[in-house]
Amino acid sequence: MTAQRELVDATGKAAPRRRRRQRTRPPRETSGLVKALQYLGVLAGVVVVWQLVVIIFHVNPVLVPSATNTAKSLWKSIWLNPSNHSSYLPDTIETLKEVLIGYVLGCAIGLIMATLSLYIRIFALVARPLVVAFQSMPKIALAPLFVVWFGFGAASKFTLVAVTTFFPLYVNALVGFQSVDRGLIRMMRSFDAGAVQIFRKVQFLAALPFIFAGLEIAVVHAVTVAVAAEFLGGQSGLGVRIVDSEQTLDVPSIFAELILLAIIGVLLHSLIVLVRKRTVTWTGEQVLLTDQ
Repeated sequence: MTAQRELVDATGKAAPRRRRRQRTRPPRETSGLVKALQYLGVLAGVVVVWQLVVIIFHVNPVLVPSATNTAKSLWKSIWLNPSNHSSYLPDTIETLKEVLIGYVLGCAIGLIMATLSLYIRIFALVARPLVVAFQSMPKIALAPLFVVWFGFGAASKFTLVAVTTFFPLYVNALVGFQSVDRGLIRMMRSFDAGAVQIFRKVQFLAALPFIFAGLEIAVVHAVTVAVAAEFLGGQSGLGVRIVDSEQTLDVPSIFAELILLAIIGVLLHSLIVLVRKRTVTWTGEQVLLTDQ
């Protein structure tokens, strides 16, 4: 009896431990309220340091205004009647319109071109070098040409924004489409799935993280290029207001206008990040093999 028990114990110890698949979830993210408080704390710290540096080192207000003077300029210009010439609201709306129209148009063109490059080989061979060559040109150098073609209105601005923003989405979407596991495509074909079904249910979903990365990059370029285009040939917009403030040496207003542009960029970027988190929910999970 003792020998049998020893044999069973030895066999149990020698048996390999079973490995099972365990799905682990990412650690819980910080709540939105906590993140907002953290951002506000960092912002308050920057403002305090800015104010102290200007006061302690007696910085010339023509070069760098104090945080309080900048805040006063921003507050007055925001709460003025929109019909007042000093109000920022009409110019902010104009710049935001140029950014959004050009951004949507450019991203749509980039996504369409990436899709065509995926399925039409000759289109990819012709389009990619042309796109890279065109993107190598400084976009600011194209602004005067666009003003000649489309005039001084908003059309020249959002066209330049579209030309700038389509490239990040084109490259990221194409890489995402091409990074799909070929085994998934073969499996879909074994179930008699057509090209449209494979694209919609496999390739597009797999490329969504890449597409959102391109969207996040493009939105920053959209704000920058829109303002730069307004510098060179605009009738309204925050870029025009910055040029007007520069001519009168109204430095607090320049800082206030730059802060408005930063707010626009942060809000648009945060909106895209929020949509990505609500849409691409499967990238945070990992399947691990753990010993039990």
